[in-house]
Amino acid sequence: EVSAATRIDRIQRTIEVLGQNAEKISEAMNADFGCRPRQVNLMTDVTGSLENLKHAKKHLHKWMKHEKRPSMFPLGLLGGRSSIQYQPKGVVGVIAPWNFPLGMVFEPLAGVLAAGNRAMIKPSEFTPATSKLVEEMMTSTFDPSEISVVTGGAEVGQAFSALPFDHMIFTGATSVARHIMAAASRNLVPVTLELGGKSPVVISDTADLAEPLGSMQAIADWSAANPGRFTYPQPPDFLGTTFLKQALVDLLDDPSVLSAPATDDTYDAVTAPLWAFLDDLTPTLWREGRAYPATGPAQLQMIADGEVDLAISFSPGEATAAIANNQLPPTARTFVLDKGTIGNASFVAIPYNSGSKAGAMVVANFLMSPEAQVRAQNPEILGYGTVLDMDALPAADRAAFDALELGIATLSPAELGAVQAEPHPSWMTRIADDWMQRYGVSE
Repeated sequence: EVSAATRIDRIQRTIEVLGQNAEKISEAMNADFGCRPRQVNLMTDVTGSLENLKHAKKHLHKWMKHEKRPSMFPLGLLGGRSSIQYQPKGVVGVIAPWNFPLGMVFEPLAGVLAAGNRAMIKPSEFTPATSKLVEEMMTSTFDPSEISVVTGGAEVGQAFSALPFDHMIFTGATSVARHIMAAASRNLVPVTLELGGKSPVVISDTADLAEPLGSMQAIADWSAANPGRFTYPQPPDFLGTTFLKQALVDLLDDPSVLSAPATDDTYDAVTAPLWAFLDDLTPTLWREGRAYPATGPAQLQMIADGEVDLAISFSPGEATAAIANNQLPPTARTFVLDKGTIGNASFVAIPYNSGSKAGAMVVANFLMSPEAQVRAQNPEILGYGTVLDMDALPAADRAAFDALELGIATLSPAELGAVQAEPHPSWMTRIADDWMQRYGVSE
């Protein structure tokens, strides 16, 4: 057992080393990105990390409390008592991406340390200055048996992902995640993935739901009229937290507030519509919200079994694939909300000190061209969603996208609608924790 005092000490040391090195962090990130403003560095990576760490420290004692549960018959009659006692997993591996080279190290680290775990960190090789500084900060603050940082290129990353961790956290591309999962599976290491390049959609059985539902409020109204026919994966499952994220974006009049880190001053007011929505929705869910599917695939099985009519997915092509594999009925289809769906995409940047800017611009222009984008969207090649605005394309280019055979239940780029901005990660860290306190179940 790792005491609360030890956990708080580790979190506090992390808070202090971040605060002491805030300016160095900004300088390192600027060196890596070439033109990243100080205010952006401090707001996105440093402040977001500090808020998560402080939140974990504040709520740690509450999280560690044992939770009473009813004892199964006849144990209760014999004086038996049941409870859930949360215990550390052990050593958690954290693999961070290049685009948030500090935030995606320290924001998950807040939960790792709060849970009493130790950590090994693999920062991105594409941000060498920031990665080196992270290594220096952790080495000066922690004993290697508490937190270690491993730097290096792809070969180091491959070796790192093959280590027998007790848990592993990866943020990055889906293509890389497949290799991470394969390496982790050899040691039966559970993995938490945060992947980009997809858009959350709703899968429905049109035999029971003839018309799409255009808003989260419409989903709540439909669920109230059809109790027990909707559910979503239990957070902190990635799809479960994605549903909460999409709900909040749809419910807010101005979701741009979510682009800044969550703070104690803004959090309650901004998330109030979400909790009001969930308070109304939860009693109408499958099993009256007393149980939730553990994963996304479990939802699809529930549609196939006729238990529910709606499921959340983070892949616009999932329904088509599930129909082809006889996992969903042929009447399954996909829709998005009227305001659009949260999306994120890869992008191409040219370093300010590049010696081959003209050549790099040729490559960037090609990757952004309709020809390259339509080929990448072909399900037989990559199946990636395009970043192009269909309304801005000439008729001939748009016709090429329209001609793609995406599948019977896959929406076209135009049908996916407007792309809503991804909220800052600090919002979902707090929302997932609060959801567990308000609605979390053990079934």
